[in-house]
Amino acid sequence: MYLCDRVAQSRSEMLVEDSDGRIHRVPGACDLAADVRSCSTRYVLDTTVRDTCLELLCNRAEVIRLEDRRYRIPHQAMWIEWTDPNVAPGQANGRVGMLVLADDESGRRGTMHSFSQDEAGRPWAAQIFFAFDFDSELSDEAALCGLRFDEVRDSDEVMRIFRHGLGQLDKSWLAYFRASGGLPGEALQQMMRAVVPDFGMLCAFLLLLSLECAVAEPRQGLDRINRARARIGKSLLLDHVEVSLRLAVVGGHGFGGHGARATSRLHQVRGHLVRRAGKTFWRTHHLRGDAAMGVIASRTVRVSGNGPALWASVG
Repeated sequence: MYLCDRVAQSRSEMLVEDSDGRIHRVPGACDLAADVRSCSTRYVLDTTVRDTCLELLCNRAEVIRLEDRRYRIPHQAMWIEWTDPNVAPGQANGRVGMLVLADDESGRRGTMHSFSQDEAGRPWAAQIFFAFDFDSELSDEAALCGLRFDEVRDSDEVMRIFRHGLGQLDKSWLAYFRASGGLPGEALQQMMRAVVPDFGMLCAFLLLLSLECAVAEPRQGLDRINRARARIGKSLLLDHVEVSLRLAVVGGHGFGGHGARATSRLHQVRGHLVRRAGKTFWRTHHLRGDAAMGVIASRTVRVSGNGPALWASVG
């Protein structure tokens, strides 16, 4: 089961107890479940794409130039998830992900919420959410809690990217920490270290998403699986059509590509750059297709890629 399904099915409120025994209601996965359910597109990265994003962030951060107009959130809301490389395959807590919400149609600013799983597979929403702006730096070294990433090739380039975001704690979490005697600097730094790299993954993935790509045939929907789950009393998986997106593939029909198209069901097309008459402009996410043939409310996109081809496209 994808992590997005687990978040979407979350119903339990997040309750924590302070040092005086008082119970605080704080934000948890259930508070963002509706956003995940209504998200039009969810990207699931394979290990090649995940590792390429990590390699870009750790060893080629200089190619991630946020002033480039290709860095935009292509949907009003999007989900991205992948397997955690630090968790052994097959473990219940092996998936991590993020919900990204654009502030406006430019796609240049928004908020990012990070998610992981506990050892039982239950979804966990990070205490800190990350506001970002590709046009402006929002953080200095103090706002980033003095974080350094010495394991990367060029820490200064990585920090240049991270300064375009600002970690924030919800007021309910702040009230809990104040009632518990305050938030130690080491604990705050640990929370920041858990979410800041996800912003780097987002930036790297947006770069890869701008590459030429091709779409494979859609997979079957989940009607049969959900009927079986309903019979045994399990929660239904998110209603979606699943397709495959292959990055850095020459030829084929890409998302938002030009040329003749067969009539399709009404669906959302991600935002993309359009080049016409020597001019380049951003076309925001929009609807395409015929509602009379049906409506695709959401879809899960399995993103794959050939490693050498990805690197050749990045340059």
